[in-house]
Amino acid sequence: MKEVLEILTMRRQTCLRKREVLFLLQPLVNSSRPKYILFTRLKQILLGKILPHMIDIRGGALVLTSYRKLGNQFVAQLIKRFHYSKRHWSVLIAQLAIPLLLMCLCMYSIKSSISQYRTEYDPLKMDISSVYGKTDGFYYSERPNLSGLADSLKNVLDSNKVSAQKVSEPTHFVLNYGKDITKYYKKIVVGGAIDRDPTGALNLTAWYNDQMFHSMPMALLVMHTALLQNTVNGGSISLTNAPLPELQSGYSIDIGGKLTVIITATVFAPLALGFLSASFTLVPIHERATKAKLLQLMSGIPAVMYWTAMFLWDYLVHCIACIFMIIPYAIFAHYAFFGKHSISTGTSLLLMFLYGWSSIPFSYLASFVFSKGNAGFASVVGFCAAAGVGAGSTFKAMLSTSNISEKVRNDLKIATWFLRIFPTFSLGTGFSNLFVITYGNSICESLPPEDLNMTCKSPLMTSESAFFKCCK
Repeated sequence: MKEVLEILTMRRQTCLRKREVLFLLQPLVNSSRPKYILFTRLKQILLGKILPHMIDIRGGALVLTSYRKLGNQFVAQLIKRFHYSKRHWSVLIAQLAIPLLLMCLCMYSIKSSISQYRTEYDPLKMDISSVYGKTDGFYYSERPNLSGLADSLKNVLDSNKVSAQKVSEPTHFVLNYGKDITKYYKKIVVGGAIDRDPTGALNLTAWYNDQMFHSMPMALLVMHTALLQNTVNGGSISLTNAPLPELQSGYSIDIGGKLTVIITATVFAPLALGFLSASFTLVPIHERATKAKLLQLMSGIPAVMYWTAMFLWDYLVHCIACIFMIIPYAIFAHYAFFGKHSISTGTSLLLMFLYGWSSIPFSYLASFVFSKGNAGFASVVGFCAAAGVGAGSTFKAMLSTSNISEKVRNDLKIATWFLRIFPTFSLGTGFSNLFVITYGNSICESLPPEDLNMTCKSPLMTSESAFFKCCK
């Protein structure tokens, strides 16, 4: 009987302890939404399985405490950014696509301006009517036995829309025609004379106006066509002028060519990566404006961890975008950035990675100034355009010219050192220097083999030519 009473007493004490624990936990429970109580933890407390260091009594009330797992919090911050990017996938696509498109435009502009070291001309058909339109001409023939050839010459001139006139003395006709010098330069192109020399040999003379570039081959064409038609009773000869490509062998000392590369790189590179840097202000401004950042800090997230996780995610996106920006190199200038010149690609990647390392914290500082994401984004893009594009291209253009004084040049160099505190200015300067060196080193690979062979065999090739090193 005594043992039964002891068992009942112990059960009653246990029930009282449970009620006491429930009473002490009551201040921790949201009375308006009691269904969200953490039942598993409550069960552990009631069963006495919770560890002693997880219970703290402050001011007579029971407070649950636990070790903060910093690793889990850090991973949670990254997962938060992942889901944010998943929900706002259009922002992520823009972060990758717009810098890629701007870099494509940059490389295409450079290729169109200086990366083609040759000037090609379209073939020109040597047809009088299509080149010069309706013109005047003449022919001379005083021998009756050559009248058939004279008629063939007149027919050929008529077919080329040349108003042919039979003359008795070609020299006098040309002198009289030349009294109106404007008409002489524009209207008369070719003429012909048919005669025999004292030995009886056929003498054909093709007259041409040397003030017109293509008049000489056209005059010879007319005369040969007339001779052919008189001989075989038909037929024609066509002539096409297809000039050989003109190589720009003075590229290495051409200030204009280098200036084109410098300005293009200084304009497009800061714009491409400046847009990427500006996009990193959107999330901090959004979380600060919606108080999401405040809730995270109040829930126990350290401020250092908050900004570190944000920087890590943004820098990862920045690195992926930089890798995508290598694609235009392979499309428009593979000979300059790959193969034995692949160090240029590595240098470009390192330059973009370091830019992200320095520009993203600047974007975070700018996010504290604005309360709306679009205002912060536009302001950062405008600043990158002013510091990187405006100041960078202006300084580079002035330093590349030779008509400024030495004092002004030194002042510009000093100002350049102060502007290098801004990452976008340093980025534009670095890309302009990199592109000038890269295209200069790969000048031999940019030439097709046949053009290089023709250039090396040219008598005009000297040691001062940019292609001289390619011929060794």
